[in-house]
Amino acid sequence: MPATPQLICGYVMSYEGFEKIAAARGLPHATAAITFIVQELGLYPRVKVFLARGKVRSLPCLTVATNNPLDRRPILPADQIQRIKDHSGVTQDPKWYYKA
Repeated sequence: MPATPQLICGYVMSYEGFEKIAAARGLPHATAAITFIVQELGLYPRVKVFLARGKVRSLPCLTVATNNPLDRRPILPADQIQRIKDHSGVTQDPKWYYKA
C-alpha cells in the first residue's frame, strides 16, 4: 500500500513576501517576520513553519493544520486565522499543499 502524501494547510509565502512583512514592521530579515507571526502573536506551537512543495521551488508555509494522524492539533479557530491575515497581509483562507 503506498504511503499517504503529507499535506499541510496554511499560507505559502515567498521569502520576498516575508521580507516585505519584516520591512513594514521594522524587523531585520524574513526569519524575524516568521518569528514575529508565529511567536509574538502567541500562535506557537499551534502554527509551525514547514516547506510546501512548489512547481519550481519549495516555499515556507505558515501551517495551521496537517493530515498527519499523529498531529492532534485541530485547525486554528477563525480569530487566530484572522490574526495571521492581519499581520501577514494575506486575504485568502488557508489552502492545502504537499509538504516538501
